[in-house]
Amino acid sequence: MIAIGTIQLALLAVLAIAVVQTRDSVYAPPIWEYARNGQERHLYLNTYHYCNYTKTAMKGPLMINIKGSTYNSPNVVLDGKGKHLGCGKITVKGSDITEPVVCANFRRNWTEGLCRVHSASVEYTFEIFENKHVYNRN
Repeated sequence: MIAIGTIQLALLAVLAIAVVQTRDSVYAPPIWEYARNGQERHLYLNTYHYCNYTKTAMKGPLMINIKGSTYNSPNVVLDGKGKHLGCGKITVKGSDITEPVVCANFRRNWTEGLCRVHSASVEYTFEIFENKHVYNRN
């Protein structure tokens, strides 16, 4: 009886670790590279499942447009000012691009988040569009 309980606890622990490490978790949207041109990489920030499938998901008014460089700060704060963050495009330019961008800590029903550019000397542009749909994602 104790062995069965121990096995069940071990399976629950493995499941919990798998859920935490999932790239599509509610707190860390996936990012994927869709184009590369020399020292320039173009990435999509998939805050919602429809970002890849809807042509209009990344058209329309920009909610956030941040330009900067890792010389000043590798952290990019995305603040939707109470509005849901929609799909996004990220451009990274420079000769020292390793693993370009990681985004996490999306909270308050996805109205704010944080991204970090993991390269030493690059310039970046974050374009986040208005969300087309509203979901309750706490």
